[in-house]
Amino acid sequence: MGEKDHLIYGDESHDSRMERVFAVAGLLGDAGQWTSLKEAWVARTAGTPFHAADCESGYGDYRGVAPEERSQLHLDLAKVLADSGVIGWGVGIDLVGCRRAFPEMLPDHPYYSSFLRTIDFLVQRARSWKASGSIEIIFDQHRPTEHNTGLLYKYASEEGGWQDQGLLPEKLHFASRADIGIQAADLWVRELMKVFDGNLFSEGYVPRRQCQMLLDTRRFGGDLQCADYFEDMKRKMPILEAQAGMSRVEYASWLQKKRRHDNQSNRIAYMMEVAAGDRQAKQC
Repeated sequence: MGEKDHLIYGDESHDSRMERVFAVAGLLGDAGQWTSLKEAWVARTAGTPFHAADCESGYGDYRGVAPEERSQLHLDLAKVLADSGVIGWGVGIDLVGCRRAFPEMLPDHPYYSSFLRTIDFLVQRARSWKASGSIEIIFDQHRPTEHNTGLLYKYASEEGGWQDQGLLPEKLHFASRADIGIQAADLWVRELMKVFDGNLFSEGYVPRRQCQMLLDTRRFGGDLQCADYFEDMKRKMPILEAQAGMSRVEYASWLQKKRRHDNQSNRIAYMMEVAAGDRQAKQC
């Protein structure tokens, strides 16, 4: 891979039982910002890969480390991120509200939906910076979802109406927690998820110090999709399906014809086939 003008690193986070809030968030910065961030990050961690949940709880590499030391590390790394100049954005989903409106939702849907919206926002921001060249998009490795994430990204970048094809890479990349960009994204998305969870389920919630440090820069933020959002989407679904040329009835017929079962891969394959048919019809 050649040098990229800008890089986006992303990760996901959710409550321990994945019953309340799910979030995907990313960090966007230019090559120089990422180089400086990574140098400062290594200086503080001494090369030990950072994992926010383990650092909070004293698990993994932080087993036996005093709570005050773990807390200070978290604060210091949040400051590295705050001082870096990169921006952060993410999307959270109220899982209770979403499942109430769409009980047929597949388990991984919150990830794919939040992923697309997060990437869309950050790519648009890069475009507003008049970024040249293309962007490299790197997400945390998660084998069960990588294949479908790649398919969905391909569909959205080719058929989803994104106006930034000149910036979008041909495909996504995935990296392990050894990559400092992934570690930084892990810190950010966990803080954002905590804010969303607190706003939904706690009265008078106040963000943690490390999160407030990021929010105070005014470069970090996100969008929480609550129950009202999903109820409104449910009401509009017949119109949205008609606009897209898709329907649940036609999808069920497609599954029967193809002798397939309903799963995320087949839902994406159906969308791609409909989009390809529409594109071919327009060319005739």
